Amino acid sequence: MRQLFLGACIAVLAIVATACASPAPANQAAPVATPSAAPAPSQPVASTAPAASGDGGASVGAPLPLKRSEPITIPQYSGKAAPNLKMTMFDGSAFNLDSLRGKPAVLNFWASWCGPCREEMPALERSYQKYKDPIAFVGVAVQDTEKDARDVASKRGITYPVGLDADNQIGFTYQIAAMPTTIIIDANGIILKRFAGATTEGALNFFIDTLVKRNP
Repeated sequence: MRQLFLGACIAVLAIVATACASPAPANQAAPVATPSAAPAPSQPVASTAPAASGDGGASVGAPLPLKRSEPITIPQYSGKAAPNLKMTMFDGSAFNLDSLRGKPAVLNFWASWCGPCREEMPALERSYQKYKDPIAFVGVAVQDTEKDARDVASKRGITYPVGLDADNQIGFTYQIAAMPTTIIIDANGIILKRFAGATTEGALNFFIDTLVKRNP
């Protein structure tokens, strides 16, 4: 009897153990792992372009946004009258292109952040030293800050007058699409030649010689 009783107990325990080890019913949802929190969206990267205020604290290498007033139709090629321009030079004097009537002029539009502009400067300086008596040389720093433009002009040994297009209106008026741009103007205020991009000393002097012959 005792053996039968023990056998029955063992059988019951086996059934109970089998029931406890059974998998969960098919309709019971399996636990879902909680997803990690999505990363916060990154903040917009601040632009390194200097502010349009021209405060002098900007880094060389990025242009200022070009301010525009209203569309102006401007002659870009030879044989057309050069628009007048006014600006304050680095020495504090006021410049007015119309005041040069009777004397040919070379206008060089450049910027401190423009590599070709910096490379071109020594050639312009040599031409200036050669022709500075009969020809007026004027540098116009466009989309720049006075601090950066002064620094580059000094390092490149520029001695001809340079001014800042502080509100970027001169560059817009002359439709400067590439820098450097050099414009040669005769004594009557007529554009003789426009170089879009860096020019060479030889090409520059060729056209300046033409002006010198016209105005001995």
